[in-house]
Amino acid sequence: MEGGESSGAAYDGTAVLHLEICHLRVDYAGIRAADPVAEARLLASIAREGQKVPIIVAREGGSYQVLDGFRRRNILEQLGCDIVLAVEWPTGAVDGLVEIRRLRAASASGPLEEGWLIEVLVDRHGLSLEEIGKRLGRTRSWVHRRLSLVRQLPEDVRVKVLSGALSGYIATKYAVPLARARAELVAPYCDCVITHGLSTREAGVVYQYLARTADPTVHKEILARPQRVLEPERPSGKRAGATTEGLETINRLEAWIRHSAAIQGRLTRLLANGSSDDVLERIAILWNVHRELARAVLKQLDDPAALVPRATLLARANKSPDVNAGEAS
Repeated sequence: MEGGESSGAAYDGTAVLHLEICHLRVDYAGIRAADPVAEARLLASIAREGQKVPIIVAREGGSYQVLDGFRRRNILEQLGCDIVLAVEWPTGAVDGLVEIRRLRAASASGPLEEGWLIEVLVDRHGLSLEEIGKRLGRTRSWVHRRLSLVRQLPEDVRVKVLSGALSGYIATKYAVPLARARAELVAPYCDCVITHGLSTREAGVVYQYLARTADPTVHKEILARPQRVLEPERPSGKRAGATTEGLETINRLEAWIRHSAAIQGRLTRLLANGSSDDVLERIAILWNVHRELARAVLKQLDDPAALVPRATLLARANKSPDVNAGEAS
């Protein structure tokens, strides 16, 4: 059979196929936004237990297209697996894409994912807005609004949402209206949100300031240092709570540093004394799961470090107790 296909056991009444991963097409991957946290959990689960839930595919143009399970397929490829478990949607790709979307619970990226799906159905399959509305149980105007939503976003912003770098909710709530009003600001705005790790509330504050002024110089200043407009928004009654949270963050950061130093010592001894391939493989898998989270934390820590002169940081660090002391065990 094509692509090394072979039938397996029944899965909820449907035969499970064993397909070679290299023969699976992922032309519809662009209709799903990334979720780094969910992907990290899924990676750990599949690495530990193997694939439990088949992906969904459909025959299209003589090959299999993935309709659902893009994350599982990508993780299996990362882990070096050649075969993926799959079930075939019996009535084709269009029906499969529509029904999967109807059955999936709404998420923060829901409006964008719906818009991307509609765009695929219009551009790739030639469906009218009326027909799409009937299939999704929506009105033509709803379908038109979702399509307009995604087509107003620049391509580089869409890529950021798909990769998980930018929240789908922030893109829908703020980036799209900004694209309508001031298209030249939408990409810098999204970069600002990502670079400074702004929360949804903070992203909304920055959006409001950008929308209220037409001065390019002010726009540039806000996007370079969003803290200038965020600081006045902090309620005075919450100063004490903010201080408590800051101290808690410092305590946890110090604990993380000590823990990291201890792990470094253990890894040094482990590599020097030798270890089994199984242990090394499990360490490598766990590191892949946490690498992106660690990178995100380090990137956020660069911001406060940049606000304090290096000489001041070194002077204060020399007065602080050695957080690595006694943690090599």
